Amino acid sequence: MSVITTPGAADADAYGDPATVAAYAVKFGKTFATSPAAPAEAACREATRWLDATYRARFPGCVTNSDQALEWPRRGVCYRGAVLPSDTIPQQILDAFCEAAIRELATPGTLAPDIEAGASISEIAAGSVDIKYGGPVRLNATFQQIEGILSGLLGSAPSPYSAKAARA
Repeated sequence: MSVITTPGAADADAYGDPATVAAYAVKFGKTFATSPAAPAEAACREATRWLDATYRARFPGCVTNSDQALEWPRRGVCYRGAVLPSDTIPQQILDAFCEAAIRELATPGTLAPDIEAGASISEIAAGSVDIKYGGPVRLNATFQQIEGILSGLLGSAPSPYSAKAARA
């Protein structure tokens, strides 16, 4: 089943198709195999799902239609002093999507791996007991290339230390 990329559609499942990602990849000296189609389409869907889940709280404006499946298109978004059209997806989102899809196809599960929190033992020795622990496991990887592409659009990350106040 081909990816559905119609902006604002209730059944959209990707910001772009494998051909779009492949063209982007060539432009930047990367690779994205479009055949067989199933893995490429799965990478597009996963990249979209990850992008929305990771950056949803930092995307500016609000969705154009409450029934749309994806976070973009959005209304009320300004970039470099100009209001962006509410019926299209900005190039920065498409580029970030392509970067994410390339990574996901190259190493499936790399965008959102299941992680066991805590330190890990990296080495154990028997003579004179020598145990070495790895550092703490990072719960979320940061992809600098994707962060950079989105930097002009993203708002501040929500603080984990904020809470709603209520009068008693």
